[in-house]
Amino acid sequence: MSQHETFLDFLALVLKRRRFLFWNCFIVTVAVVVISFFQPTRYKATASILFPPEDGQSLAGLTSLMQQFDISKHLLSGSNSNTQIYMAILKSRTLADSVIAEFDLIHRYKSKNIESARRHLRSLTEFKLTNGAVIDISVEDTNRETAARMANAFVTHLDDLNRSTRMGEGKRSRMFIEKRLAETTTRLNAAEDALRGFQETHPGVALPPDATAAANAGADLMAQRISLGAEVEMLEQSLHPEAMALVRKRAELAALDRELEGVPGLSLEIARRYREVKVQQAVFELLTAQFEEARIQESKDVPTVEVLDTAVPPIRKSFPHRGIMGLMAMFFSLAAGLLIAAFLEMMERLRPMMELRLRGDVGSKSLIGRVLFKDRERKAS
Repeated sequence: MSQHETFLDFLALVLKRRRFLFWNCFIVTVAVVVISFFQPTRYKATASILFPPEDGQSLAGLTSLMQQFDISKHLLSGSNSNTQIYMAILKSRTLADSVIAEFDLIHRYKSKNIESARRHLRSLTEFKLTNGAVIDISVEDTNRETAARMANAFVTHLDDLNRSTRMGEGKRSRMFIEKRLAETTTRLNAAEDALRGFQETHPGVALPPDATAAANAGADLMAQRISLGAEVEMLEQSLHPEAMALVRKRAELAALDRELEGVPGLSLEIARRYREVKVQQAVFELLTAQFEEARIQESKDVPTVEVLDTAVPPIRKSFPHRGIMGLMAMFFSLAAGLLIAAFLEMMERLRPMMELRLRGDVGSKSLIGRVLFKDRERKAS
């Protein structure tokens, strides 16, 4: 059969079933449009946030966030960037619960419990990563102002979460170093008292120049080793055992241990006491510098999230799109109507053959045949 004949058959089918196709399409389209008027109108508000470049400090804070919240399932495979981690935090249960509590969404959404409200909220929110370092936070609600406030609330809670976590890290670091600094001060005082007591007890014993140089060199290495060991111990309390920063520090510590193995020992008692004083002095200086850095970090109160665009009440609704819904209903109802018309046409063409076979199987003189074919015979006569 040629394409021309096929088109003519299709056109004949449409003309023959035109009333059915028209009313089917009309009724379905009108029904969908009417139903759309009963759908609650929703508005979408969007806030955009921009993240700073990655650095060691930010990654340390992010690692702490990852340990506090179960967000690994939200991370994209093969990605550990700031934006991807923050995307995962935005999708976390903790942040959703904060927004639910702020806007009392259990009652607003008429949910049975917080889990139901959480699912409803997630269905109305969207987090989209654009341009590699910008995240768009979109929230839909039946009220324009509420949609904008909820989108901005996600930004606020994310910023508060980051600042409180990083401030917590700075406080823990400061407290840890402060404790070690107090212990080092005690050891330094004890070492100085021991050296002074030895010199008073043995006034004729002097430290040779070569022993002084060896003691100073060994003291510097041992001080670095003690300071680095304290730093590793501090990182072990806040980082994952396989974190890159912790693995790097452990490698540096192992290198220092190998270097210390080559430092010659001191045979003179005064040299050992002198080196102990130098070690504690060097450790005290290093810990003092780290303590000041920790205090500065603790006192910082800089937002970790930079708002690129604040969410504002939208003018146009985001749902329902009545025009699009009407066009889709018209298209699908027309397609379904054509399929039904084609099926009816095929059944109409096959009916004579089916009746003829049924007459042969049942018999027109039988009771069933008279009931089935009575109307046909009446019409034929």
